[in-house]
Amino acid sequence: EKLGEDILRILKEPQDWSPVTVPEKQLLGMFQRSLFPMRMTRASNSWVVAPEKSQSGAALHASDPHLQINQIPGFWYAVGLHSREGTEVLGVTVPGLPFVVMGHNRDIAYAFTVASVDVIDYYRYQRNPEDSLQILTENGYQPLLVLEEDLRVKGEKKPRRVHIYQAPSGPVVEHDSTSLLALHWAGYDFNVSDMVAAVEKLQQAASFDEFRQAVTQLGALDVNWTYSDRQGNIGYQLGAPIPRRDYANTFTQLPAEDPQFRWQGYYPLEETPFAYNPQQGWLATCNNQIVGEDWPYAIPGFYDPYRITRAVALLTEKDVYSADDLRAMQLDRVSGFALRWKPLLQQAAEYSGHTELARAIASWDGNMSPEQRIPAVFRLWWEFLARPLYRDQLGEEWKLGQHIQEEVLTAQLASVIDDVTTDHPETLVEIAAAALDSVLAAFPQSTYGEISVLQPLHPLAGVEMLNRWLNLSRGPVPLGGDKGSLNANFNFWDEQNQRFTAVAGPSMRFVLDWANVDEFTLITSMGQSGNPFSPHYDDFFDYMQSGKTWVVPFSRDKVLQRAKSTLVLTPQLP
Repeated sequence: EKLGEDILRILKEPQDWSPVTVPEKQLLGMFQRSLFPMRMTRASNSWVVAPEKSQSGAALHASDPHLQINQIPGFWYAVGLHSREGTEVLGVTVPGLPFVVMGHNRDIAYAFTVASVDVIDYYRYQRNPEDSLQILTENGYQPLLVLEEDLRVKGEKKPRRVHIYQAPSGPVVEHDSTSLLALHWAGYDFNVSDMVAAVEKLQQAASFDEFRQAVTQLGALDVNWTYSDRQGNIGYQLGAPIPRRDYANTFTQLPAEDPQFRWQGYYPLEETPFAYNPQQGWLATCNNQIVGEDWPYAIPGFYDPYRITRAVALLTEKDVYSADDLRAMQLDRVSGFALRWKPLLQQAAEYSGHTELARAIASWDGNMSPEQRIPAVFRLWWEFLARPLYRDQLGEEWKLGQHIQEEVLTAQLASVIDDVTTDHPETLVEIAAAALDSVLAAFPQSTYGEISVLQPLHPLAGVEMLNRWLNLSRGPVPLGGDKGSLNANFNFWDEQNQRFTAVAGPSMRFVLDWANVDEFTLITSMGQSGNPFSPHYDDFFDYMQSGKTWVVPFSRDKVLQRAKSTLVLTPQLP
């Protein structure tokens, strides 16, 4: 509302400079016998490589999902499940779930990244002036559903009664005297028991068709799935449900009384994006755009355009790849984000007269190394570029503009870039130079590792005596990378400590070469145990930072050879 109608336009435009996951040639073949016309054109990483581009002659598969890494215990639990009844699966799970979320069985491997498809819409309902518990819908005024919950509160004898309101489209999340806002989420439309059954099928899947059937039955799990198998096939499937919408703008509040803004169900499996054995010999997904703008229907979402540019560059620079090459890709800190915007930073340095700095920026390869100064300058500059860019219109809420900064700069949106409080129109270079000058004044010589750190904390670390006595937390340690690096670092500015603190990044890494499943490598961000006195409490922490790997065999004899300990549960007979 404060930045104008042009903002909505640029949010809906595809980032046509950023690659998509499903190749255009694949789309041409996919829809030649369907109802579609015969034309096609923000966190985790996963890529698969076909045998013709593999040094071993077998398919390769890599995954490193980006989740919270500043907490202890870590998110994932590594597990191999083997039974006489036929279960044979290895990978990671979450404690409490009876299945492997990402990994491989005897026949196929699977992993996912966040798809970022928009599966939520917000609806504005007008209240009946004569009855505040009635709201205007497409069928006239209807009563709100009111649910009552009793919540017990410590120190209070009687429970507090809380009212929860439900509109036809979903729960009410905001309300005032004249209207209310309700949301419709795709997750409300699916059965949880069906999702559990689909996960069980995924554990046993032995083909691409079985894999597709399973991963598209997981409710509103908004993810991209990558696939490889023992026979050398590779594939991709969008797992998120795609609502059928007859309107283009899904990023604003919708009038609840207008029937044109209702979902018309979901697209069936055969009309969802997928790819299978593409001619290019590889597939990659990094939370990026899934399909091009020529896809027969819109798939609105919040896509990351940067890491995919680096993944594509690395996957096309060689004729063949090994499992070690894929591991090296996972450790790569060259930022597609930095490479895209460093020319603007260089221009800003030249405009401000920082000639030597401008030369250093020009020769910088975009590597967000913790030992270097230029990555620090770039990251700080981008963080505080939002201040001169938005403060004239957003005031002290200027940081909100960071969410659309890439779109505004890409579109060169003059209505936002210009400082409306001055008499002359500012250029983007002027704004960028002002941000750079403020950064250099506050941080004249900092390296990136000095202002970018990782410090995983245990929930009990707030009690300093317990934290020290039990040695619960780790760090801080310098951490390179950024949101545009394959070796990602999603860090946020800590005003109190005047540094960036890493919140999310690689929470797990695996690499599989189907030529030898017993050389499967897997690590998590912290350790296998939540017990601070266990040697496995943090034994992956240094591995994740240094790039070391841990081999996890699949064959029973190899597993037993590498066993560190064995727990035997013997039933006591009556």
